[in-house]
Order: sequence, then C-alpha cells, then structure tokens
Amino acid sequence: MPTLERPAVNIKQVITPASPTVLTPTLVPCIVGPCYQIVEPLEDGALNSDALITTAAELSADNAHVAPATLSGTTLRVTINGTLETVVFPVIGGAGGFSQALIVNALNAGLSLAYAEYGADNILRLFTYAKGTAATIVIQAVGVDVLNTAASPLGFTTSQSVAGKAQYNNLLYRVPYSSLPSPMTDVDNVVFDEDELSLYKYFGNILSELSQDSAVDWTSYIPK
Repeated sequence: MPTLERPAVNIKQVITPASPTVLTPTLVPCIVGPCYQIVEPLEDGALNSDALITTAAELSADNAHVAPATLSGTTLRVTINGTLETVVFPVIGGAGGFSQALIVNALNAGLSLAYAEYGADNILRLFTYAKGTAATIVIQAVGVDVLNTAASPLGFTTSQSVAGKAQYNNLLYRVPYSSLPSPMTDVDNVVFDEDELSLYKYFGNILSELSQDSAVDWTSYIPK
C-alpha cells in the first residue's frame, strides 16, 4: 500500500543582541534621611567582640568642695595602670586658692594616662584613657604617702584603688556613653539613640537582653 512521507518542519531562530541606550541623568540623586550604624551583639552566630562593653577606671574623691582649694606648691602622686605619675601644683601668692577649673587644668596638664573632671556634685573624678581590667588607678592618702600632699585638699582623704571593667561581675557600676561600643574610632563623633539602645548579657551560653522593667535584669543609662 502506498505511504506518504511526513512533511519536514524546520525552525530557524535568530537572536539579535540588544543595544540599549544608557542615559546619564542630568540631576545627581540626593537621598535625605538619618544614617544609622548598628553594632549587633552577634556576628556569624558568634559573639561580636566589637560589641563588648569595657569601662575605664574611675576614681572619685571622698569629699566634695566648691571653695578654692589650698594647693599652692603641693604634690599629687597617683599610680595609673601601674605607672606612678606626679602632678606638682604651682606656687601662687596671696590668700587665694585653686578653683575647680584651675585644678582640672593642672591635673590634665600633668597626667598622661588619665584625665580629671568635676561633676555636678562638685566631686573630683579621675578617669583612665585605657579601658578594661588592666586600667587601674591607685592613690594613697597623705597618712600613708607623706609626699602626697595634694591628696587631702583635693578630697582624697582615704587610700583608694579602682580598676576598669571588662565583664559583668554582679556589682553595680556605671557605663557612660563613652564606654559603649562604637562603630567609629572616636566615640565623641557618635550620637546614640537612647530609645534604640539595647544591652545584652551572655550567661550560660545564652544571650538575653537586659530589661528596664525587671527587678533581675533592670539597667539604666547614664549619659557622661
């Protein structure tokens, strides 16, 4: 019996490369809005070392004073990070004393590992530039160190020793904004959003956020 051949069908596809016309905008885009840098507590599932809080050593005088202090020709001896530093107050004539501003200027000019400042409570405080447990301040009262003649007029009537913090140890201590983790080298160039500021604790291999309304986990933020 006769057979019929099936007709052949050939398909030819031609691909023509596109040549789009790229237009350069005449107006440069400008995006306006807040720019945030976020420091996360975890990085790739592990604790972020850049998010850990370390604090400087902070030494407070025993007494506050507002009246000018009698410091003419006296010497303050303080051991900072294991190094003894000495500040000699200049001799001034007359009955006048050193104001808080003059005291801070003299101390900051003579100290290289720490700085001094007065708070609103009129108490002199010394802070180390370094942070962590290696940051220490030790001061001996004049009864222990007879050469430390400026200690008592500055309000340091007892011998004290303090160290910075690197981890929570069940003791209350202050964490100023300057000790918070900063994505920038100089924390003074950072403005923290207090409403978005969260602190975490890592205990028993569990990371949990500190709460502001819990008696166990309560924490507060004190601007420096």
